[in-house]
Amino acid sequence: MSKSKKASSGWTPLVVFVITGGFCLFLSFKFNENLSFFNQNIPGIFTIAFSVLFFMTAWFIQRIIQIFGFFVFGHLCGYTFCSLKLYNLILTKENGKIRFKSKSGIKKQIVLFMLPPKTNDGKHLVIPYILGGAIANILSVGFFLLFFILSYNIPFVPILMLVTAVVGLYFAITQLLPFGYGYNSIQSACLVRKNPDALRCYDITTRIYKELADGVRLKNMPNAWFEMPDIALTDNAHIASNAVFVCSRYMDCHSFDKASETAEMLLEADCITTEHYQRQLISNKIYCEILNGNSEEILKYMTEEQIKYMAAHSSELFFLRTRYAYALLCENDSLKAEQLKAKFENTCSGYLFNAEAQMEQELMEIADKFSFEKA
Repeated sequence: MSKSKKASSGWTPLVVFVITGGFCLFLSFKFNENLSFFNQNIPGIFTIAFSVLFFMTAWFIQRIIQIFGFFVFGHLCGYTFCSLKLYNLILTKENGKIRFKSKSGIKKQIVLFMLPPKTNDGKHLVIPYILGGAIANILSVGFFLLFFILSYNIPFVPILMLVTAVVGLYFAITQLLPFGYGYNSIQSACLVRKNPDALRCYDITTRIYKELADGVRLKNMPNAWFEMPDIALTDNAHIASNAVFVCSRYMDCHSFDKASETAEMLLEADCITTEHYQRQLISNKIYCEILNGNSEEILKYMTEEQIKYMAAHSSELFFLRTRYAYALLCENDSLKAEQLKAKFENTCSGYLFNAEAQMEQELMEIADKFSFEKA
């Protein structure tokens, strides 16, 4: 995994986030010194409370602005609105009409789904759509600074305006500067621009996630979406994503031999540079070998690094599923297995993609079945 993007390279966005939060706190204290709200100064503890409230409000506002930017630029690029998940509220487009739905228990997220336009040659504008959210955030900075000036003598409002401008700048910086952690908007746009196959894979991945959000299982999606791309090109994250979905679909179909072969082929090629994709493939490989009872292969892939990574990313169902199967069938640790199962079920209750949760639930049940037969 020498070529992978390591998670440790994600310190820069974290530092920027801490600086942003600290600066917002400083602004709140500064304005508490210079302005008299309701003709009296606010104690420091309340200033901190207001700082947190303003920061959370500003974060929500900028996230909405970011989503709006994706929507506007996506529309200009020919993308079609499918659905918007705003916490428990879901807006969907059905038969040309916008409908509202409410769904309790899902993870508290704001997610926009838009489908790319269908063209004869498969080419269309995409970079403005990818960058649309960051562009909207950076444009909003100027507006909030203007509102800050206009509302300077109004209690609390100027602080909120300034904090929202700072948070908007943070959103823009972390999306428009290549930090080397994962793939943000500017890196994603560069990947699409660099390779024509990346645009096709990006479109397919977009459609896959849309179908998953609608409750469609991978095994029930069109076969054409799961053709293995050229492995030599999987150093491109968008192409690698398609390759990983091929393996995941085999898992959903319970074709474990094919899933194991696909994962091993991709890992041995050592072209995929995104660590999270590598770890997901290793997780699938381990699960398949656990079912096969191949202890040599299990030990080969269940390294200390893999164990730590799966534990650190316990919100991912495919990691929890493999850890559960390993604890149940390899370590024979029923207590640990029960704890992992409880964690899995708790994560499932708020999971965004119900179809993926169903797939992983079946894989958990298969592990239970093997444990019962083993006993």
